Amino acid sequence: MPRILIVDDVAQNRYLLELLFKSHGYDTDSAENGAVALEKARLHPPDLLITDLLMPVLDGFDLCRQWQQDARLRPIPIVIYTSTYTDDKDIEFGLSLGARLYLKKPQQPEALLRQIQDVLDRAPATPPKATDLTDETIYLRQHQALLARKLEQKVAELDAANAALRREKEDLRQSEARLRAITDNTTVYLCEISPAGIIEYVNRPYPG
Repeated sequence: MPRILIVDDVAQNRYLLELLFKSHGYDTDSAENGAVALEKARLHPPDLLITDLLMPVLDGFDLCRQWQQDARLRPIPIVIYTSTYTDDKDIEFGLSLGARLYLKKPQQPEALLRQIQDVLDRAPATPPKATDLTDETIYLRQHQALLARKLEQKVAELDAANAALRREKEDLRQSEARLRAITDNTTVYLCEISPAGIIEYVNRPYPG
C-alpha cells in the first residue's frame, strides 16, 4: 500500500491521522514540522505528503516550496490539510506552491480517505501545478502578506474576545450588585462561612 507522510505540529492530530490511514492499510510516517518532514522524505520518499500549514521551524508553505525545489520529491503529490489558513487567497497561494489538493479541517474520515486515494490514483498522470519559485522576493512578499493578514485576523479575534470578556465582567458586577441590594434589604439574616470556619459575608440585618 502507499506510504503517507503526515506533517502536523499537534501530536494528537498526527496520531489520529496515522490511526485512520493505518487502519485502512496504508503505511504512514509523521513529522512535527516541515524541517523534520524534509529530512525524512529525502531519506525515504513517501508516496504522498499531507501537511498542516501553521507550524514552528518550517511551516507548511515553506515545506511545499522546498519540496518542489527538490527534483526527487517534486513528483510526489502534496495535500494541504489545515484549519488555520482557509481564506480564498490562502488556498490560491497553497495551490500555487504545488499542492494537488487543499482541504479544510476537519473532514469526515470517509471523505478524507476517498480524496487522498483519488490524489494517489491521479498522481502519475497529474504533474504539480507549482508556479515559478525561483524568484525569492516574490515568494517572500506573498508569504509575508499572507502571514500579516492572518496576524490581523487573530488580533481582531482577540480584540473581540476581550470585549466579550469585559461585557461578561460588567454583567457579573451588575448581577452581584443586584444580589447584594436584595440581601441587604431583606429581614432574613444571612451569613456565609468558608469551610475553614471563617465568616466571609454577612448581610446588613445580621446582628453584629
